[in-house]
Amino acid sequence: MIREKEVTMYDIANRLNISTATVSRALKNAPVVSVKTKKKIFAVSEEMNYRTNHFASNLRNPGSATIGVIVPRLNSATTEATSTIILRSEIILRQSSQKKKTS
Repeated sequence: MIREKEVTMYDIANRLNISTATVSRALKNAPVVSVKTKKKIFAVSEEMNYRTNHFASNLRNPGSATIGVIVPRLNSATTEATSTIILRSEIILRQSSQKKKTS
């Protein structure tokens, strides 16, 4: 199965002959972009089936809500324990994240 190339902000900018910064600002609904320009950008982004790349967005932030877990072996003896550890880790991390947001 051949995957279609993902549409990027660069593609939208090229189509409209505007800067990628303007496209980015418009997609974030920034007030510095005129309503007329936003309408054009939203129309083209919908036409081109643009989807936000959350992985790329997370690279710009100093932190993300993504963690990696390395599991040496998955077998019936360790699967339940591993699942429990991962689930409890997720709960603790969410609680920690919520505390940071409120302080």
